[in-house]
Amino acid sequence: MKLEVAGAVLCVKAGELVIVPAGQAHAVAPGSYGTLMMVDR
Repeated sequence: MKLEVAGAVLCVKAGELVIVPAGQAHAVAPGSYGTLMMVDR
């Protein structure tokens, strides 16, 4: 799955974790598929 975080595209694989700081722009990139779990801490 590809995620856009602060203008950069990250390729996230199964089992990986991405921490996005509060207030940071983020989105699932077009063409991505799969399940995304979001946790608010």
